Amino acid sequence: MIKYLGLDLGKRRIGLAISDDLNITAQVLDFIDFKDLTSFVNDIIQLVAEKGVTRFIIGNPRNMKGTESSGSLRAKEIAERLKDETGIDAVLWDERLTTVSAEKILISANVRRKKRKQKIDSLAAQVMLQSYLDYVKNLEET
Repeated sequence: MIKYLGLDLGKRRIGLAISDDLNITAQVLDFIDFKDLTSFVNDIIQLVAEKGVTRFIIGNPRNMKGTESSGSLRAKEIAERLKDETGIDAVLWDERLTTVSAEKILISANVRRKKRKQKIDSLAAQVMLQSYLDYVKNLEET
């Protein structure tokens, strides 16, 4: 059974989301404050053990034209480090506009600005992971 962990890579916070047992829906987890790569990897290793994660889906922040960005290079570095440390495959997934989508969802739910800042990274991870799950489901149906 595959259990996906979605990561939305912010500069200060990493939003997290996890798939349900049937890989139909993405559920919001909390976020990790990013201090340094080693601490972050250790936090993820602990989460992998707790949740039974078998694959990482890492947001790849491409430019709007679809080209690589400086954030894309960071995403690749983090994906490689996580794979080296955990042995778990990582998929880089286009995450353009996930934060914008998350912001719109929070605004429509009348979440105050201060609370939105606390929730946006994890919700963006959920939007991104749900996009991946929907893609995989569509592949299976064709």
